[in-house]
Amino acid sequence: MRAKTTDGQEFDLKQDLLDGLKMRMRGQLLFPGEPGYDDSRTVWNGMIDRRPAAVARCLGTSDVIECVKLAAANDLLLCIKSGGHNIAGLACADGGLTPHPERRPESDNQQRVETVQRQVEGVERRVRASEIGDHSPQEKGQRSDEPA
Repeated sequence: MRAKTTDGQEFDLKQDLLDGLKMRMRGQLLFPGEPGYDDSRTVWNGMIDRRPAAVARCLGTSDVIECVKLAAANDLLLCIKSGGHNIAGLACADGGLTPHPERRPESDNQQRVETVQRQVEGVERRVRASEIGDHSPQEKGQRSDEPA
């Protein structure tokens, strides 16, 4: 497969390297012409039409790490897509490897719930402290949204 190095030179990326990456990933590794490739490479700015050598639909940090390792070991151009909203389309490059971390709503929702719970607890502590005239958590350097 033709790919590009970090300085823009084209080279043949060996299939066994890509097969090894596929084996180490939980997500999919997509190539031009495969279902999902075009949707995964598209960025917000419709005027940008770049075609990476492969798009890795990463299902976790370990998938992104594997992509970075492969790119570093082979001087492969790497552009990580994390939303694709950069107006210049920098999340994707012709001939590069584009890891695309997939959002997992169930874990995002749990994290949001935990964040809101910590914030509510912080507000409750501040209300209790103000009722008794005690402002010690802030005086000790704690953030007001952290548990005491």
